[in-house]
Amino acid sequence: SSKAAKIKGFWALEKACEANEVIKGKFVSKIKGGLIGAHSETGALFFVPGSQVDTKIVKSFDHLFDKELDFKVIKVDKIRGNVLCSRREVLNSQVKEKKEDIIAKYKVGQIIDDCVVKGFSSFGVFIEVNSEIDCLIHQSQVSHSRINNLEELFSIGQKINVKVIDIDTSKMQMSCSIKALTPSPYDNIGEKYQIGKIYPGKIISIATYGLFIELESGLTSLCHASQLSYKKNVSPNKLFKVGQTIDVMIQEIDIPNSKVFCSHKLTKENPFQSFANKYPKF
Repeated sequence: SSKAAKIKGFWALEKACEANEVIKGKFVSKIKGGLIGAHSETGALFFVPGSQVDTKIVKSFDHLFDKELDFKVIKVDKIRGNVLCSRREVLNSQVKEKKEDIIAKYKVGQIIDDCVVKGFSSFGVFIEVNSEIDCLIHQSQVSHSRINNLEELFSIGQKINVKVIDIDTSKMQMSCSIKALTPSPYDNIGEKYQIGKIYPGKIISIATYGLFIELESGLTSLCHASQLSYKKNVSPNKLFKVGQTIDVMIQEIDIPNSKVFCSHKLTKENPFQSFANKYPKF
């Protein structure tokens, strides 16, 4: 009888819910708040709320009718005899499985060529790897040098090579680095630079608290405002320009934190000392 068939269909959906199995079905009608589907195997009806039809908001569901689709049974009401299903959960699960398969292809330390720059944020560059997964290059992983504006270095669609530095399988995320492709200038900094010696450097950035000086490609030193001149309360912007080359004396090399501090005023004669030498006390 139709009643027996209905009960049998309900049991089949209940069993699928308990086993967390995917069922096959077709949408057969629209009602307020969602769609009605029919179980392919038994013909049992179930309700799919509008929010559970797709992973994104769509204006019309007409294109989904008369197609056999996958659903997840998410709730069975034995008292009312109602069954609630979701197509969205199945789609999300499929996306996750696909992403897991993609992530599994990569390993930390792997170098990937021809990644495409897709966009920028305040904290890094987004790239697409092998046309299958998006990754972030954090600003700190772009260069050994200080970078102020990523959009001056890269353009949308540009191809770059990167190195995988972290894979988070729980979040299905992969982090990459550009600077990891080249040796750190701090690896042999003691062979090139010595505290107390003077070297030329190019001003690459000016801040209220001082200058950022590029000693060589990838090696940036901070010259604090107090080390710019023997005069007090000087404004870095009034004394210097970006692109200008000046002499600096190395004051400190902090290898663990990858920092170098220098002084410009120590490359100049101290006017107060000169005055003291010229007019010694009797």
